[in-house]
Amino acid sequence: MAGGQGRPEFFDAIWDTGATNSGISDRVVEACGLVPVSYGPVRTAHDVKQDVPFYVVTLHLPGEVSVTNVLVAGGCEDDILIGMDIITLGDFAVTTYEGSTRFTFRHPSQGHIDFVEEAERERRRQDNAERRRRRSGLRRKRGGGRGAP
Repeated sequence: MAGGQGRPEFFDAIWDTGATNSGISDRVVEACGLVPVSYGPVRTAHDVKQDVPFYVVTLHLPGEVSVTNVLVAGGCEDDILIGMDIITLGDFAVTTYEGSTRFTFRHPSQGHIDFVEEAERERRRQDNAERRRRRSGLRRKRGGGRGAP
């Protein structure tokens, strides 16, 4: 996020797929010198808060991803809570490989990520390779095919 003097400020963020909207803490508000654009109610996982300040921010995320003019609620416990309002703007994936879990995000979206479709494509590729191998073996047994006298 850009600070009050336009200098970058760095904060920890939590990606929360259970949160409809994003939020920021009072610490972020103070560090960036933000001014509320409105006030209103917010429903959290635990209760409903009345008269919460809302701010318009630009978030700069890893991978040179920027999300501009995002309306976020103040009073968040975490510095930055990234909710589905931001997550649905791009592609978000979580993977675990060799005991290491990672997630990645890109914005704007560049296409669907479908592991089932990918697995089916790989299975078809292997099936086709196996059929070609079997056909090749049959030609050699019959004496046909390339290189036969």
